[in-house]
Amino acid sequence: MCGIAGIWNFKGVLDRVLLEKMKNTLKHRGPDDSGIYVDSDNKIGLAHTRLSIIDISEKAHQPMVDKESGLVIVYNGEVYNYKELKEGLEAKGYEFKSNSDTEVILKSYLCWGEDCISRFRGMFAFCILDRRNKRFFVARDRFGIKPLYYYKDDHKFIFGSEIKAILEASVSAEKDFHIASKFLFSGYIVAPDTIYKNIHSLEPSYYLLVEDNKVRKQRYCDLTGLFTVENTNNISYQDAVKVTEGALLDSVRAHLVSDIEVGVFLSGGVDSSALVSFIKRAHHRKIKTVSVVFPDNQELDESFYARAVAGKFKTQHTEVAVNGRDFMRHIDDIFDAMDQPSVDGVNVYFISMAAKQAGLKAVLSGVGGDEFFGGYPSFHNVHKLYRFVKALRCLPILNYLPLSVIPQRHRYKVTHLIEQNNLSVEGTYLTYRAIFTPAQIKDVMNADFLEDRIPAGHIHKDSIHNKFGQISFLEMNNYMINQLLRDADVFSMAHSVEFRVPFIDQMLIGQVNRIPSRYKVGSLHKKLLIDAAGDLPSCVYKRRKMGFTFPLDIWLKNELKSVVEEELCSSEIFNRVSVEKLLSAFYSGRLHWSRIWTLFVLNRFFK
Repeated sequence: MCGIAGIWNFKGVLDRVLLEKMKNTLKHRGPDDSGIYVDSDNKIGLAHTRLSIIDISEKAHQPMVDKESGLVIVYNGEVYNYKELKEGLEAKGYEFKSNSDTEVILKSYLCWGEDCISRFRGMFAFCILDRRNKRFFVARDRFGIKPLYYYKDDHKFIFGSEIKAILEASVSAEKDFHIASKFLFSGYIVAPDTIYKNIHSLEPSYYLLVEDNKVRKQRYCDLTGLFTVENTNNISYQDAVKVTEGALLDSVRAHLVSDIEVGVFLSGGVDSSALVSFIKRAHHRKIKTVSVVFPDNQELDESFYARAVAGKFKTQHTEVAVNGRDFMRHIDDIFDAMDQPSVDGVNVYFISMAAKQAGLKAVLSGVGGDEFFGGYPSFHNVHKLYRFVKALRCLPILNYLPLSVIPQRHRYKVTHLIEQNNLSVEGTYLTYRAIFTPAQIKDVMNADFLEDRIPAGHIHKDSIHNKFGQISFLEMNNYMINQLLRDADVFSMAHSVEFRVPFIDQMLIGQVNRIPSRYKVGSLHKKLLIDAAGDLPSCVYKRRKMGFTFPLDIWLKNELKSVVEEELCSSEIFNRVSVEKLLSAFYSGRLHWSRIWTLFVLNRFFK
């Protein structure tokens, strides 16, 4: 895992000092090595910081130059099937000087051009300087596991693994107020937008071709296809378990490819516990697991379950205790790592710190298990909410029902859905997941709210027919891609730790989505995954569903209270009267902590 950056000055000479600054900004992403390449005409520069995982020798140094073709690459990620690709390329006559997946990407581009991306299994963001055709080939993996940001004007093209690197290249840091309102709606910012007006995020499944002072963006993969393949035949449940087991074991084995030790983030939930079980079955030589515990908060502390898993599979287990004082000590570093506003990710910051303390540079995480095995309440609630609101809108007599029949915590969202012109499953999902509704955003911000800037759903009409697949796709394409994976990257790399996600694998997802959805829902939470894992401690899956959540509600009322009140009540972007009402509702237990934290995070970026 690494940090990459680059500049192409179309009309002037490259400022090497700026390139050095960009590289230094990304040092935390790759403390093991670094390098810079400047083209002979002094217009193009590439920078790289390296976290050595595969081929840790000097032969894998980047920027990597292929002397025969003149290609140059900077690359961040892991291509897990690089050995198979290398064998095929060698059979075609290509020669290799290293054992790195970086060189495999270069030779694959030489062999197949832009189509090489479709052959890669893994996570990646890279830029290839093709001097033969005088262009950049910039690509990002299917699911957006690895980030890529860029800036373009008439004079230059700039890219980097993090926004802060681009800002180091003297790019304007002007914030986009309307994107800020979108953040209040969802708690994350949807690519290609960022919080900065002129900086863009390359979307997952896209690549860029930069040449002749022009940028062409091309989509190379439509993820909808993974969700339109449900098998409607009479496959038995036992066979479904075997398919799931085989697909997961294959993905875990692929994600263990490394020249260093790989550990596991173990929360004590089903997903991370299942990973430990599959690693054990893959005959991995040793398993290190790491957990964050909250000794001051028994309700959210999952140490009992994590220890049960660690004990059963005899892992080398490390725990790091976190309390409100620890959070306050790290809060400035957390916001620096955040790069742009996010309501989530603090958990990854601390679990990555625990991994580093345990001596790990690469870890597996259970992110994706909820999205593809039905772990969220949205799988049950979104379609119920959609039908309920549709009934309210279609049956006149129901319009007279008082809102008091709707639980207080859902009332404002139902009201918003009733008022929508075009009710849809996508819109219902987005509102169900929303933190603030458009009306509330307009009330709390010191400006009119542009509702058309709210992110839209992305289900292709008439493509995903089953309800489970619809929610799975929406969770993946919104919350997972734009929040979980982005946060996982920036907060793990803040500690120079590589974050691997075996559940987010195109081969696994393709096979699991062929299994009839009736096997993925039921009274037992994620039964298909549990049965595929086979031997989890029963206490892990017979308990109430818990997300990997920090006790921010308690910290906001104690250690964080004075800071939050001072910053929000003096904010230049929020209406003070509205803020004070929200704070009062929060302190009295009538408002969820996430809404106060969302305001606090956004305000920090506008200070």
